[in-house]
Amino acid sequence: MINSKSTTLIDEFSTNEGAKAEIIDNNIKHEIIKKVDTSPTYYGKLSERLEILIERRKIAAISYAEYLNQVVELAKAVLHPENNSNYPDEIRTSEAKRALYDYFKGNADKALSMDRAIRASLSTNWKDNYQKQKQIKNAIYDNLLQYSHDEDKEVDDIFSIMERQKEYDQ
Repeated sequence: MINSKSTTLIDEFSTNEGAKAEIIDNNIKHEIIKKVDTSPTYYGKLSERLEILIERRKIAAISYAEYLNQVVELAKAVLHPENNSNYPDEIRTSEAKRALYDYFKGNADKALSMDRAIRASLSTNWKDNYQKQKQIKNAIYDNLLQYSHDEDKEVDDIFSIMERQKEYDQ
């Protein structure tokens, strides 16, 4: 049973724009945190955008209505990165390709080449087998050689990203 004091608190909360904004901010942060490992570059940028938006709202640099408009766009980007027009068509439909595209700073050729190399090196139960993981790392290394990258560091970075992609599970 809700008493009148509880009802007053609920009524005050439902009209408090700051409290509503905090809930929205926390929900978006939660979604970003859940997804950041799959594409650290993409979700890292969205996290930065959210922090800027929160700061602008807190210092009243934007109205609550403008905040809501921007936070809706940000939420769409978090929940549906495949709709981001910055991704080329051949990248957009694959979470793994988007992560590689972001990692290679928008270079579709490198992302697609790496995706092909990874897929060609995958074998059943690779996550439980060190030798199979080593084969994948070798494929990543060989692919990076084509582009004169700092192979040693990048192999681990790319492997870390790719092992979190459901598309590569076998």
